[in-house]
Amino acid sequence: QAGIDPYQYAVSDLYQDVFKEGTFTGKGIYDVKVFHRILGKRLPDNSVLSHDLLEGSYVRCGLATDIRLMDGYPATVFSFFKREHRWIRGDWQLLPWFFGRDRLGLLARWKIAENLRRSIIPIMQLLTIILGAIIGWNSYVTLAIAMGGILFSLLVNVINTTLFWIKNCTSTGYISKGINYTLLVIEQGLFVMLLIPYKAVTTIDAILRTLYRMYISHKKLLEWQTAEAVENNAKNSLFAYLKQMWQGPAVAIIVFLLTLNKPGAWVYYIIALLWTVSPIVSFITSMPKYIEAKSFKKPNEEEIRRLARKTWRYFEEFFYEKDHWLTPDNYQVFPTPVAAHRTSPTNIGLQLLATVTARDMGYIGLYEFVERIEKTFSTLEHLEKWNGHLFNWYDTRTLEVLEPRYVSTVDSGNYAGYLIVVKNMLLSLRNKKIFANEQHSGLVSTAMLAEVKIEDIKQFTLDNVANILFNEKDVLKESIKNKNGENCYLSKVMNFVGI
Repeated sequence: QAGIDPYQYAVSDLYQDVFKEGTFTGKGIYDVKVFHRILGKRLPDNSVLSHDLLEGSYVRCGLATDIRLMDGYPATVFSFFKREHRWIRGDWQLLPWFFGRDRLGLLARWKIAENLRRSIIPIMQLLTIILGAIIGWNSYVTLAIAMGGILFSLLVNVINTTLFWIKNCTSTGYISKGINYTLLVIEQGLFVMLLIPYKAVTTIDAILRTLYRMYISHKKLLEWQTAEAVENNAKNSLFAYLKQMWQGPAVAIIVFLLTLNKPGAWVYYIIALLWTVSPIVSFITSMPKYIEAKSFKKPNEEEIRRLARKTWRYFEEFFYEKDHWLTPDNYQVFPTPVAAHRTSPTNIGLQLLATVTARDMGYIGLYEFVERIEKTFSTLEHLEKWNGHLFNWYDTRTLEVLEPRYVSTVDSGNYAGYLIVVKNMLLSLRNKKIFANEQHSGLVSTAMLAEVKIEDIKQFTLDNVANILFNEKDVLKESIKNKNGENCYLSKVMNFVGI
């Protein structure tokens, strides 16, 4: 679970359940023509930063709970509150619509008011604690009023988590996981309390900045940064956190002095302690987590390398000119050996990915890698496409599109992902040596596949190596006879002899 915001885990929408009208949150499936016809000239230029709520109110929308979307999440406390600052600014820039601009519906205005109310909660929490310390309210009452929402949510989460694990615990492992998850929920609740001063100051800054720009300067109303830019520009150092989040320790000192020697002040002391260490805890929380890579035991590593080399042999063996350098979909061994001369975007992507991996693993050199990539992409340029997209099946012998003709979003998505890997591999080649240690490892893997010990290879003649590599001399002979260079095992054999 990322962060402490349950917003992205919504499984129902109160407004849709009660009023039959959902709330648009920026991601959805919509009719572009209808969307443009309703909103094309509805919203004034340079005035709406958070457009989701307005778009959903004008066009109408519904929550689809059977669709799962993957989205990024701020990696640091700074980037999280940068996003929060922008969201609050966007909410407050909708004030004109709340007061009746463009005859917005009552329910939509309520949603705007609800967002504004939610944004000032940290301010009210901070003021409640400070006023309680000044006036001398009972610390328990003050805590209950200020933190009631947080404590209630925390209590509900702990109870739900505990009941879930009690119901499902059938072993010690389940009990351990249940306890760990309960502790995680409590930890998240404490973290929310710890950030109250900084969140309150962030909210005040966003509200005042928005009101000034709306009614005085009329500038920078659409100011915002992409999530990537925020992450790249964030200074993730202890000094930066101490400098940026000084409000927490400062308010903690004030609360401590106001409640010194007062009865029941220990509650305030705990809160003051949390706020004092808030910059340090935020810095630790924002530090990137490095997971130590686990190395395989040698027998397991050898087995994986053997399987990898065996897998590459398929792409190596079926890289033919008669198939236009496109690897067939599959190869049937029994009862009659036959190749399925068809391919798809996923297959093409896997072929490219296998070529990249073969270079990384040292099965092929730089020249052969570039040659294979060039030949494959040369073929792709001649394939018939629909609006730039590959069709789902092609005959590798004729390059004709197979019936029924259609474009698959799944295969196209796979293909796009593989192209990203190939692109990054090509970019990284500029910094790689032509002859690297991987090539030695590749030869060792090939030797393992042939069940040959490296130290014994030098004792073999060319015929013996061929026998071990291919089990049958006919395979080697066929490779030598092949005029198009479809098999490159002869070069592998020569590599062994060269050792």
